[in-house]
Amino acid sequence: MNQLNFKKHIFSLVCVAFFIIIAIGSADDTTEKSGTDSSTPVETSEKPQTPVEISVQLKQEISSFDKPFDHSNYNGSIENVQMELILFSLWTNVINKGENSDDESNQKLASQLKKKVVTLQLKEFPRMRKAYGEIAAKNLWENDVYVTVQGETNGIINLSGGFFATNKNIQSTENTLEKVLTEFRFKEARYRWYKGADEFTFYKIESPKDSELVSFND
Repeated sequence: MNQLNFKKHIFSLVCVAFFIIIAIGSADDTTEKSGTDSSTPVETSEKPQTPVEISVQLKQEISSFDKPFDHSNYNGSIENVQMELILFSLWTNVINKGENSDDESNQKLASQLKKKVVTLQLKEFPRMRKAYGEIAAKNLWENDVYVTVQGETNGIINLSGGFFATNKNIQSTENTLEKVLTEFRFKEARYRWYKGADEFTFYKIESPKDSELVSFND
């Protein structure tokens, strides 16, 4: 490879690395998003809530589960899918307030809401992982990086492409994606340097169970 072609090759790899970060998303953005839609529980005051206010909020959130959950607003982009994570984290905050309340009725309401949220998480996390993989695949296709998701609960993400022919590129990509893959609760990431390769480099991801409440305060 002559010097000119070598420089073009390095530049191409740098571009792919940068585009992977942009296209697959940054977990740091998740905790910085503050916008919510009308279905998202929000804090109405910075001062501590009274037991009555906590009770009202818990009952409102419980009643919101009376109709089917609409995830149409949480599709189309990595950022939109991440917004569903934020929704779950806000429900966690409401549950925590009820559990920490001295009012026994609030504790019972918090337990009711927790059961509903956990049931929804068990349904939604596999869907979110699948959506994440499909969006990433679409975003990275033009850069010859191919993404698929597999497993009974879509817990394994596969990334294939010439960019992953070196261990250095694999490791740097894993370092970049580890946090966001953990937040979506993937269990394993696999890297191949071409589609269909039998051999691959894999990383086990120590992510929470889908049933564990979402929190960005840990």
